[in-house]
Amino acid sequence: MSISKLSRTLSLYFITCFICTATIYSQPSKGDFLAKYPVKSAIVQYNNMSPLGVDTLTHPYSRETFDAYGAFLLYERIDGLTIELLGEPYQQLFKDGYKYSLNDPIGCATKFKIKDFDYTKEIDKTLSVGFSKAVQDLIHKKINKSNQKNFISFTKTGDTLFLERKCSVYEYIESNPAYLSKDKYIYIVYQDICLSEKFYFLGNLVGKFEATSLEENITIPASTFEVPQKYRMIDGDKLELKDKEAASGFNTLIVDYTTKIDYYQTKGEGKKTLYSKDQGKKTVWEWEETTSEYNLAPVFKHSRKIWKDRTEFLVDYIHKTVHMQVLNMTNNYNYKTIAELNYLFENKLYDNTVKVLGKSSFLGKDCTVYEIKTGIEKLEVYEWKGVFLKTKKYICTDGNICKEYQLYGEETATSVQENVPVSDSLFDYPGDFKYTND
Repeated sequence: MSISKLSRTLSLYFITCFICTATIYSQPSKGDFLAKYPVKSAIVQYNNMSPLGVDTLTHPYSRETFDAYGAFLLYERIDGLTIELLGEPYQQLFKDGYKYSLNDPIGCATKFKIKDFDYTKEIDKTLSVGFSKAVQDLIHKKINKSNQKNFISFTKTGDTLFLERKCSVYEYIESNPAYLSKDKYIYIVYQDICLSEKFYFLGNLVGKFEATSLEENITIPASTFEVPQKYRMIDGDKLELKDKEAASGFNTLIVDYTTKIDYYQTKGEGKKTLYSKDQGKKTVWEWEETTSEYNLAPVFKHSRKIWKDRTEFLVDYIHKTVHMQVLNMTNNYNYKTIAELNYLFENKLYDNTVKVLGKSSFLGKDCTVYEIKTGIEKLEVYEWKGVFLKTKKYICTDGNICKEYQLYGEETATSVQENVPVSDSLFDYPGDFKYTND
């Protein structure tokens, strides 16, 4: 396993215990589901660490706050790299039968109705899901069905003192067929609160997080569990349905564009074509452009970008290469299929980086005009069924303040052809090109 892949693996392990525990304790009482902590209220703070010395986390810090025996729970994480890699929210709030994912950078709260908890699915991700007798029994019952090939044991191995409290120690072991080895997790638990998790890979301790403080039965302001008014609320239940319901209203689509860039020492012009199929779920961009920088000789480029299952394939016809990367930019509107964009805009599921400017007609199509901010860049787009028929690109001229912008590029549709033949070969890359990936 490479260092980069191990870093991502560790990042996942560092966040699983408390996110999954939070999910369980926020459930309404039903059957075998554990609904509450035995402690009325608490604030637990953790440090995330990597004994390997790998810089897996930037500013690793986590905090869990709950009240009313877990009926109100707030999980917070300041963890730059994990957020960048996984697109996870900074905060998760659980109350009144709903989960709220709060994300400061994009200023929105995504609200999900908490459904019956499915242990089978969660146990496939982690075993750190609560440690009462009822939960242990449920783990043993479910794990043998969902993960019987890898599951070896989950047992209490003893007691220990941690943060001056008597705690139980649990050990979970699973086989790792890829490395012909056993992976081990050791948990230190107080009153069903996980205070420490250690992960052993190939017999070596490679990741852990531990509580640094625990305050019990304290008064917590009710405002702690309120969604700030500044957040725009998004219906997360609609968001989860996009893959099943997303459609753009046409079977196939071909849109031709002219492109232009003029910024600082870079100038260029070209043409671009969008190919779409299966109601917009398959998307390909192909473009040819000539650019020059610093008055050097013009350079011709011919490329194709293919999106499949959140994976991007960039085909370079000049150098005969194909580069593949997995897309994790979940809130980047440049990395979504037409079907998904159409679904998001139709249901108003966009975040606070998007502003509605009005309505306009372009090439005979009824468009909504949006302003979309992505970092130091701002786009003004004419959107029709998830297609940007016209895009003006602006960039900040005052650093990160972003109060002043300069137009630096434009893409303008010249023709739109609906329900015309689109070859399947467009959605694949040449097999004889040199292939690379991240």
